[in-house]
Amino acid sequence: MKKPSVHRLVQNAKDSLIRFPWVILSALIGSLAGMYAVQVNEVSQNLLPLINLMLTAALGIPLFFSIRMLLEGTARFKAWSVAFYIAAVLLLTGIYLSLPGQDSTQNTFQPYLRYAIYNVCLHLFVSFSPFLVNRAEGRFWSYNISLLIRILTALLYSLVLFLGVVLALLALHLLFDLDIDSKIYPQLFILIIGLFNTWIFLAGIPLEEKEEAPPKELKVFAQYVLLPLLAVYLLILYGYGTKIILNWDWPRGLVSYLIICVAVLGISAFLFLYPYGQLKGGQWIRRSSRLFYGLLIPLLVLLFLAVSIRLGDYGFTVNRYLVLLLGIWLGITCLYFVGGKGKIIFIPVSLCLLFLLASFGPLGVFQVSERSQVKRLKEILIQAEMLEGEQLQTEVIWDTSQFPQLEPVELESPVFSLSDSLYAELSSVIHYLDDYHGFDALAPWFSQDMDQILSTVNEDKLKWQRMEETALYMQTLGLPFPVVPGDLSSQFYSFEVEDPQAAMAVGGFDYLVDFQVNEFDSRHFTLDGCAYQIGLGSAGEGLVLKTDSDSLAISFSPLMDKLMAGRTGRQAKTQYPLSQPERIHQEAWGFHLTCEIRHLNFQALAEGESQLQFVSGWLLIKKK
Repeated sequence: MKKPSVHRLVQNAKDSLIRFPWVILSALIGSLAGMYAVQVNEVSQNLLPLINLMLTAALGIPLFFSIRMLLEGTARFKAWSVAFYIAAVLLLTGIYLSLPGQDSTQNTFQPYLRYAIYNVCLHLFVSFSPFLVNRAEGRFWSYNISLLIRILTALLYSLVLFLGVVLALLALHLLFDLDIDSKIYPQLFILIIGLFNTWIFLAGIPLEEKEEAPPKELKVFAQYVLLPLLAVYLLILYGYGTKIILNWDWPRGLVSYLIICVAVLGISAFLFLYPYGQLKGGQWIRRSSRLFYGLLIPLLVLLFLAVSIRLGDYGFTVNRYLVLLLGIWLGITCLYFVGGKGKIIFIPVSLCLLFLLASFGPLGVFQVSERSQVKRLKEILIQAEMLEGEQLQTEVIWDTSQFPQLEPVELESPVFSLSDSLYAELSSVIHYLDDYHGFDALAPWFSQDMDQILSTVNEDKLKWQRMEETALYMQTLGLPFPVVPGDLSSQFYSFEVEDPQAAMAVGGFDYLVDFQVNEFDSRHFTLDGCAYQIGLGSAGEGLVLKTDSDSLAISFSPLMDKLMAGRTGRQAKTQYPLSQPERIHQEAWGFHLTCEIRHLNFQALAEGESQLQFVSGWLLIKKK
């Protein structure tokens, strides 16, 4: 055994760089992008390009690694090495461009879910890329176990290094009063996990994978930890299945996820035990493996029953599609292995292909689930007589001359019948579409350009001031927002002076302090050598004016009640103009204090209460 030395460590690092240059370049780019995102987090208006670059570079790590292992494992592909790397770069570029480039209420989870599916596919491809032609089961198992050991080893080294450096920085701060920027810690974590962890992992990958004797510790872990746990979970699920039969009760949706988790646990346990089953005396492992796959089949029937009930009631969603897909894959895998002759490379290859095919196309997860939910929404609207053919009967037409305020051309709302249950179901579908697919499929139903309306309404607004796309579509359908009729617990209101740029006379006061505060930001100022701070109260009932030794609460509850009571127009309207600034007067510390409110946002809670979210205006001060 060679003794470790600095020279050997440096040489291993150089060898890894020469062998895996694209992998290390991806790790470096991803780490630098993440560190820079942390650095500019407080000043940048749009971090998505940096986040997307970091995610794309992270995807490049398994992609370039699998290409390298494919070239090393299969000689016939070496002539195509340049083409493979060019294709990989083009693929990563396409994935980066498919991610949303700026923060918008119209963004959905779909690009990132597709990214997650590609990530899973690439990590599965890593597991079998050297064996596309030569599928030696023993070498395949040894290769993947060595990868697992390298991952755990690199992770251990990285975490120890990170904790050690963090403790050293804390010691410098505490002992020498050295000012350490708090951003250093997340940047250090990103650098170590992104670059150092990847490099350590690569340094231990052997040039030629040999079939070696499996470690005994792995057998002990799988046999005495994983298999007993598997037996317990199988008993629980079979007990639940018996309860369903005896009580004739429909299975709950949660059981599908439990069955998938138990299947993953069992497959992992028998993959760990695979080489021991090929040895003399390993017949019990082979029999146990066939028994497990046989016992899994009735549980899969339970899974399909639970999923079919949810599909019948609520249609396809991304989650239900993936659960059904995994159930089908598990069924195929059980039938393949129950005879005892299956090859273990089938598991990652089949799962990778299945996920890849599900990520795109008319039968893919996103297209099927979107069509299902749009169809469900259409049925609800037709049942409520809100949709006839492809034309909405209850569409609220917005007055473009009032933008960015949403004011209908006709104040009289269409009359339609919609029960609370249908309302909740309709709202659930719209929220789902907003989260996962967007509303492009609904565009033919509306006579207005909804994207243009939303862009106009949200123009030049801060993130927390923007109107949600769900709210616009609900209100354009003539429905109140939030989702529960009469429930204002999640409704936000905004009141602002009609001309915020207009100057105003402030005669009779000695000092003027402008402020703009929310739950995160406060306003600091000094007066006669004393420091003051204006901020929101902890309960959101108003403002708090603080000194070093005292504080003054300025209640906004009467003002918020007054504004709520004076609302006019549509019930669903959330933004209102103030004809003139509102004033609140108070006396304290030898001053006459007047808060002149020019803009405030608050949330209407249950039982008539309100919680302040944002206030801007002037604090006018006059000495007594």
